[in-house]
Amino acid sequence: MPDAIPTPEDQQPAPRYLLIVARDRPDILRRAHERFRDDPRIEVIVDRRWGERRAGSAAPTVERRLGDRRRPATLGSDLRVYPTIVVQKRALPYVELQDQLATLSHQCETLKAENDRLRTEVATLSSRLEAWAAADSAHKAEVSAALAAAERALRTIREGAAAPTATEGKATDIHRRSA
Repeated sequence: MPDAIPTPEDQQPAPRYLLIVARDRPDILRRAHERFRDDPRIEVIVDRRWGERRAGSAAPTVERRLGDRRRPATLGSDLRVYPTIVVQKRALPYVELQDQLATLSHQCETLKAENDRLRTEVATLSSRLEAWAAADSAHKAEVSAALAAAERALRTIREGAAAPTATEGKATDIHRRSA
């Protein structure tokens, strides 16, 4: 039997949402951890951003970036205004997707091999069943012919016992007259 293939029930679902709490609100962070502790779809984290990420000691001689690559903060996503943000978790990294693809491809090949084995087994069992059905039909025909012959023989015996022969008839008549 091939290795057991994990089913969705066997695997813990990956978090699909991030609840980001402002660093200056540990009270909300604690309550959010308590509230969403048993929900595998939500991961509660503290805001890790701290200042400008491009802070360098010296400015580059030529600016290669075309501007700020961060999305502009909207009123709903600014932790300076709201103490929490809920965002959908981004897709898995490419390496993890490749690993999952390799695993699923291996599982697919395993399932195909098992499917081929089962098809062969079903074909073998089907041919055996057809052979047994043909043998059963032949046996039924033989038994039916033997039963018909036995019924004819029994009928002949019964008819022969019911009709007295000519000699028996005369002996019976003589016996009656003498009595």
